[in-house]
Amino acid sequence: MGRASRKPPSRGSTRSSISAAAATSLGVVAFALYANALAAPFVFDDDHAIVVNEQIRHISTSLAPTEQGSPLAGRPLVSLTFAVNYGFGGLDPRGYRLVNVAIHVINALLLFALARRHLDERSAFAVALIWMVHPLATEPIDYVSQRTELMMASFFLATVYFRGWWSVLCCALGMACKETMVVAPIIVILYDRACGSRRQGHDYAALCATWLTLFALLWSSPRGDSAGFVGASVSPWEYLLDQSMMIVRYLRLAFWPRDLVLDYGEPSHVTFSQAAPYFVLVAALVAATIVAFIRKPPIGFLGAWFFLTLAPTSSVMPISTEVGAERRMYLPLIAIVVLAVTLAVRGFAGSRGRRFVFAGSVVLLCAATYQRNAEYRSGLTLWQTVLDRWPPHARAHRNLAAELKLANRPNEEIEHLRAAVKDLPEIRNILGLELLALGRNTEAVDELQVYVRDNPRDADAWANLGNALSALNRDNEALQAYQRAVDVDPNNGLSQRNLALEYLQQNDFSNAVAHAREAVRLTPNDAAAHNLLGLSLIGAQKTDEAIAEFRASLAIQPANNDASGYLERTLKATGR
Repeated sequence: MGRASRKPPSRGSTRSSISAAAATSLGVVAFALYANALAAPFVFDDDHAIVVNEQIRHISTSLAPTEQGSPLAGRPLVSLTFAVNYGFGGLDPRGYRLVNVAIHVINALLLFALARRHLDERSAFAVALIWMVHPLATEPIDYVSQRTELMMASFFLATVYFRGWWSVLCCALGMACKETMVVAPIIVILYDRACGSRRQGHDYAALCATWLTLFALLWSSPRGDSAGFVGASVSPWEYLLDQSMMIVRYLRLAFWPRDLVLDYGEPSHVTFSQAAPYFVLVAALVAATIVAFIRKPPIGFLGAWFFLTLAPTSSVMPISTEVGAERRMYLPLIAIVVLAVTLAVRGFAGSRGRRFVFAGSVVLLCAATYQRNAEYRSGLTLWQTVLDRWPPHARAHRNLAAELKLANRPNEEIEHLRAAVKDLPEIRNILGLELLALGRNTEAVDELQVYVRDNPRDADAWANLGNALSALNRDNEALQAYQRAVDVDPNNGLSQRNLALEYLQQNDFSNAVAHAREAVRLTPNDAAAHNLLGLSLIGAQKTDEAIAEFRASLAIQPANNDASGYLERTLKATGR
């Protein structure tokens, strides 16, 4: 009997084996790399999108239209995933970030599969791995509510990778994640053109028809004034100039990812002379992309991918809330990584040299990403990096002040609130309150007087001013401030109570009784309001009614209530 011949594995089985190893490697690296950020607190818009968002408390309500201006407006699919997260783990940030890391791994696998169509196996893996561990990809993962970027990217890559109705379905689902998906049909057309392939005409038509999904979602859940031409804080031209400067920064960060910034602040009114060098550079790159697409379509397509995936957020349509965001580079970064790997493969003839370059790049990128993840573990550290690495802006000062308050560092908190109030005058009321809490009453009065001058219909601010004036024993001015608070909002029980207390301190018992009665009527379960009415009634010589109010107060709050002492003294004074 002859020896059995060993049949070499088929090309398909070999590719499957390597792909399984690649998938495992990508998953292990990603979860190990992001382990140090899983327990980090929610940051920035996470509060609005997750922490106080009642819609994600139930699956049934998560798909409903959101309030205007919500981070999840027009993004119901992302809202649904947050509801699932909440159902399993409540508000534990670890579960949310684990899902984000998992989506990031899926995106790396999709990129690997797509790159493998055009590159050898090892180069495709290098593309996926380098992109996955790059620090510019950290923001959509660590900043939980930016799952919108992750999920959109998943469907974007799947739209390009698949064909037929699977591609159309992925495109439609991506439209329900983030508006950047609007360029996906154009990218598919250019991709097919660059690769020399072509889909059926009805496939392109169906992909373009998914724009209707996006329009319907934006109509039912508008984004508000955060994006769009109407009500923008800068003109489209000024925003374009801003974006030329930001795109140059993004390119620098792609090759030297140091000093990452969570919040770049709002767009500024820049002139052409200020932005000219950046504008000319970006315009030259756009022109080079067009020429390359005509002469060398694969290279030109990478440029088109970069600029088109940036275009919805970084061109002429102003986004009033932020001039730039590193998460916007999540998809554009792919083009840069593919180009860099391709050039490295051609530049290093020996496989040993290529492996050394790739391994060294991955190690350095992993170290930078791990360090960036660690910065998310403290809100105090995170917002301090914003001020240290980018020209200081009001929102960063305000958010750092909030973190300093939590850290019980009030003097530093005041310093940053003062810096923020120059451009955010609406927080002057908060500054006044914090000064009042520190006993810096004169400063509190100064700030609150400026605030109520600009916001005369803010009843709470008038009440706060009254408290500050009362602390300075400026009783007549305090009385006027409390009266203004009641005039602005007569149905505010606390304002009525404050005014009643001021009248009581000035021995104006009839007015004290009148406003204390209003406070009790408006807030019947407020034990302090009943006590105040009781004291006012004593001053008005209405002892029986006062006793009834003290007893009502004790019924509401039996323990730790001054009413017991008031009642005891009143009963003794009346011989009961």
